[in-house]
Amino acid sequence: LIPSAALRFTPPVHEEKKPSTGLLGSLLPRPPRSATQKRDDTAGRKQELVWTPKNGELSAVPLVTGSTNGSLTEVLSGEIEPGMAVVVDTAEAVN
Repeated sequence: LIPSAALRFTPPVHEEKKPSTGLLGSLLPRPPRSATQKRDDTAGRKQELVWTPKNGELSAVPLVTGSTNGSLTEVLSGEIEPGMAVVVDTAEAVN
């Protein structure tokens, strides 16, 4: 079982400072950051990604999930082991 929050986590995108796009650019919506992480397979299971800390970086781990109660989700297969840390949120350092 893993926390369901780990399945909802998407790593923050660090954008480079770009020149202002002006008023029009600030009013128009941006395209989605990424495609959805979830895919249904033929058995109704979902292939999803969770993120684990590895060498100071976040590493994506694909897995197939099963049942959930909203707080915890069953892992049917994937490269994840019991006790392995998964990321559910990040905090920004304040200087």
